[in-house]
Amino acid sequence: MVGYTPILTVFAICCDMFLTSTVYFSIYCAATRNRPRVLSRAILPGFLSGLMLKLATYCWFLTNHYLSPVVTFPIVSADYGLITALYGSLVFKDVKGLVNCFIFIVASCVVLTGSLLTAFSKV
Repeated sequence: MVGYTPILTVFAICCDMFLTSTVYFSIYCAATRNRPRVLSRAILPGFLSGLMLKLATYCWFLTNHYLSPVVTFPIVSADYGLITALYGSLVFKDVKGLVNCFIFIVASCVVLTGSLLTAFSKV
């Protein structure tokens, strides 16, 4: 992959998402006769989550560049679910009870072990 730059791909995706959301918001403003209801408390978290998504997308393209997509896809697919589950269990206390916590820890260890073994299979 000579000359492949993941940053240009992510930049194109970011521009596409920005233009699409601008068009959707313009249509919404036109439909509400320029009186949109915007929750001001949601603007900064929405902006920050978009930045996190773009950083994750860039990292995914970067790992696709150095490893192969066959290796990176299982890792990324499993780790998204693991991070979401960790966030839900730590912030929202989704996992309750000693047995459920034990099962969650064992499942997290299995996912991490599988991701590490998949990554080291390329080395």
